[in-house]
Amino acid sequence: MRADHSADKSREELWRWSQSDPGGLVDYAFALQAEVRRWRDAAAQTSRNRSRPPATDRPEAPQPKSLRKRSGRKPGGQPGHPGRTLQFTDTPQHLQIHPLLECECGEDLSRQPAMDFERRQVLDLPSLELQCTEPRAEVKECPGCGKIGMAAFPADVNAPVQYGKNFRALLTYLYDAQEGASRRIREMGAEMFGYAVSEATLQSARQEQYDALAPFEARLVELRPQEPVLHADETGLLINQLNHGLHTLCTPRLTFFAVHLHRGKAALEALGIIPKFKGWLVHDFLSSDLGYEHCLHPFCKSHLLRELVFLFEQHHQPWAQALHDLFLEMRRWVQEQKARDAPLNETDYPRWQQRYREL
Repeated sequence: MRADHSADKSREELWRWSQSDPGGLVDYAFALQAEVRRWRDAAAQTSRNRSRPPATDRPEAPQPKSLRKRSGRKPGGQPGHPGRTLQFTDTPQHLQIHPLLECECGEDLSRQPAMDFERRQVLDLPSLELQCTEPRAEVKECPGCGKIGMAAFPADVNAPVQYGKNFRALLTYLYDAQEGASRRIREMGAEMFGYAVSEATLQSARQEQYDALAPFEARLVELRPQEPVLHADETGLLINQLNHGLHTLCTPRLTFFAVHLHRGKAALEALGIIPKFKGWLVHDFLSSDLGYEHCLHPFCKSHLLRELVFLFEQHHQPWAQALHDLFLEMRRWVQEQKARDAPLNETDYPRWQQRYREL
């Protein structure tokens, strides 16, 4: 009996098939098994065990949880951790003297000079208000020719009344860096500063910052290929109902962002950084990244950890669980070395490599 994968088989048909062509029935069963596995794998995928955003998780899917194991240490700062306690500044902007007027015994101290001060400091915002600066251009009459002339205003003062560069920079920061909605930013301007900022003002402020950053971006594109290690990633971004790719290339100090209509090789070529890069390119095994053979390609461990979770939870692969735990143990070891300001000794590497190869 010839396999017809598009039609359901009755019990009698399967029985006759097993009598006439048992090998074909086995092939048919294997094909069905593989298809069921694909559907089960697709249904089991979440942001916790695959490289996909949490927004794509189904409501009934388990909530994402951390891949970290309990360390057995107490909560809070660990021994050797530098801490983040507020530090005194030697240049406070304001001083407040609190006089000691009377001793505990009742003696009047109001005329007694202070022998010393005990100090504390409070870090706070000044009153949130827009301060008005009025540029005035001198108008003069020339005693020689009688012509009346006027001094030039600064280049950035080009309207009778306008918002200053610091306030416009704040609007841009709230919109782009903090992803604030324009309506809420305009409401904030009205409520906190007494000025209802228009949508046109908000967008023109963003354009000013974009133009001002153009030389920095050009320099960043020039310098990134010279780095020894680059971390690359990309994600989808909807702009005017059209899918784009948001690309990032970063080091511990600087991050390059770029938006392109595509997410693959066409975008990478247009951005012009990876085609010139010859160091270690850390990424999520995107095929477009792998196509650059002049780079070394270590894979992002966060993505690998999620893939390993999928393998040991859905396919019950014990080696995947062991490798997952080994990666986390390596990470904890590196963090502990850094917390103690201890160098990463190359003599320790063979020990980790041996455990990796044993898996």
